[in-house]
Amino acid sequence: MNRILKILKKRSKITYLDEEPQSFKSLTGHVQSEYPPLMLNVQIGNVHMQGRFIVSPHLKSSEILLGSDFTVPNKISISAQSDNRWTLAVGPLDSPDGPIGEVPVLITSKMSLSLDVKKLFLA
Repeated sequence: MNRILKILKKRSKITYLDEEPQSFKSLTGHVQSEYPPLMLNVQIGNVHMQGRFIVSPHLKSSEILLGSDFTVPNKISISAQSDNRWTLAVGPLDSPDGPIGEVPVLITSKMSLSLDVKKLFLA
């Protein structure tokens, strides 16, 4: 079993979505998930959200994919700071009060994947 799935199973019951495992492609390769997507509760800073995630041992720098179907509705962005630090923000960056939550991140790899087939995810 995948390392991330083992950790998640120890913490709580995993909710698998009633979907087939996903297949993704990029400019340099192809990734086939062995498991259906998961529904996870996520906390970033003080903000709690729920989203759909893909877990695959075939990814090199991270075993879990965070897709735009989660980041866009939750207004999540990753941005560079002037001192070469990177932060992940929840909420609009240009809000007068700033984003709702913000945490430092380490960028290990930048990768863009897309599904092999067109699919619409409904919230």
